[in-house]
Amino acid sequence: MEKRLNVYVFNQLKSTRLNLNQNDGYLLSRLVNLESQLISGEIKIESVAQQLFDIFEIPNREFDLARVCIALLTPFSRRLAVLSSYNSEALGSNTMGPGYSCYIGKNSSLLGLQESDLRICRDLGVAIESFRLEGRPVQRSLQRLFDMGVRSGLTMSCRVGELGVGYLFFNSKIVSRFDAMTNSQVLFLATLKLLLKSIIYRRFNQMIMASQRLPNHRSSELGEMDLVVAETFAQKLKSYIEQNGGQQIEVRMNSNLQKPILFSAQSLIFLLSEVIRSQYEFRASSEIRVDLNLSDDQRSLTVICRLTAGHLKSDRIGLSGVASLFAAQVNLQRDQFELTVEVPPHDAREIECGYSL
Repeated sequence: MEKRLNVYVFNQLKSTRLNLNQNDGYLLSRLVNLESQLISGEIKIESVAQQLFDIFEIPNREFDLARVCIALLTPFSRRLAVLSSYNSEALGSNTMGPGYSCYIGKNSSLLGLQESDLRICRDLGVAIESFRLEGRPVQRSLQRLFDMGVRSGLTMSCRVGELGVGYLFFNSKIVSRFDAMTNSQVLFLATLKLLLKSIIYRRFNQMIMASQRLPNHRSSELGEMDLVVAETFAQKLKSYIEQNGGQQIEVRMNSNLQKPILFSAQSLIFLLSEVIRSQYEFRASSEIRVDLNLSDDQRSLTVICRLTAGHLKSDRIGLSGVASLFAAQVNLQRDQFELTVEVPPHDAREIECGYSL
């Protein structure tokens, strides 16, 4: 059902037998040029998936691609968010476009994928059937891919620093399409690592700099807190701010949450603490009053923080890059701010399984 291929070792061993023809050289130059266009701002990150599809499938069908997707892992979380995706006409409607997100299981092979490896899914139908045989609900994204007509896939990962993790997905309508690849095709995929790393760095640059300002930050926190629970949220927020800011504070909270929410508590805590640290001046032993409320349709979570002894800094730094990673909207006022994040649809079974349907 799934296998791994070490792209770097493969190229090292095969390099002496690698002969590029004119078409291969042209395709490789287009990939390098795509990265240059991205760096210069000539093209937007959101359009990269279609650009890659055109490079590999027009005029020659290099991989028999039906779909290309680039997704990023939200820091401190197992939430995977689509940044750019493109479906071929043969595949039909794209139900997982930019902005789509889901949670992946704690034991997903995606989380264990090394940068040097390609993950190859031979038959998506077999993977979906394995969920049913184990009595588990099929992971939502896999079901959507299958319903669109995807039957096989290839995945590569890339990491920048401790927080920036991204994935590139190639999919085909043909079962086992990626089982056998030519030396030049593996070289193309290795070259794509450079493009993927550039995308991750551009997207995560502000986040990486923000994390470096927090002396007690640990990347091991990734995915350890994927549920927002009202009873424990205030204490965790207090501990995180005190550990990373060195100031004693009190956090008092009101909430309408009746049950845990499948949303990364650590992501929300990081974002709240970053807003407080970078945007406000406040004294030690200040009190922060937090209202944590889920909307009536259960699709958004709003947090209002009031600082009883704080006010906006005059030399504030920008928050747009950090906030965009969590799809958050932030409204700053003199002594309080309001922060809203979207909550993916979920139910009790998703919390039990640890991923979205």
